[in-house]
Amino acid sequence: MKINILFIAIVLIAAVFTGCQKSDSDVDYGYTYIYMPQSTLSSGSDNNFTVPLPSSILSITRNYQIDSVNHKLNICLGVTRSGKQPSDGYAVNVVVDKDTTNALITAGKISNGMLLPDASYAVPSVVTVPAGKTFGTFYLTVDVTTLKLDAYTGKNLAITVRIASPTNYSLNTKYSKTVVIIAVNAIRPYLK
Repeated sequence: MKINILFIAIVLIAAVFTGCQKSDSDVDYGYTYIYMPQSTLSSGSDNNFTVPLPSSILSITRNYQIDSVNHKLNICLGVTRSGKQPSDGYAVNVVVDKDTTNALITAGKISNGMLLPDASYAVPSVVTVPAGKTFGTFYLTVDVTTLKLDAYTGKNLAITVRIASPTNYSLNTKYSKTVVIIAVNAIRPYLK
């Protein structure tokens, strides 16, 4: 009888201790990777980010802003962090990768593709995401007068923007670059 009471007491104590564990929704899980959300729009088939977005998506949101005073097209890009761990903050370098863009154009992966001219765009060199935040935004700024040139009619001007050298966490290398493709004829009606 004493053995049965002792056994039941042990089972009840074990039940109490297991009932005190965190629920799955409170547990930090997943890998913490930094990536560019714009590179995921094609569900993994490529890293292309068309400007403007196709009309089916355009009605929901725009992926650009027009600065008519300074004659600039500001293309919205960003970095974000996966996982549920606490947000300690991080910074990444922003790099233009012309070699990747040229390879895609040469391989015919960008229809009517041309490299966006060097003097026509700018990106920040670093993006910093403060502690407590998981994401940050930045802009690829393109000169509107370049987009209006006759030489680019019917073209898709492209440039690859990638993130590198994170100060915290690791990069998701598959989604650390975004191939920005500006559909010149589609964006021109919005340019002032």
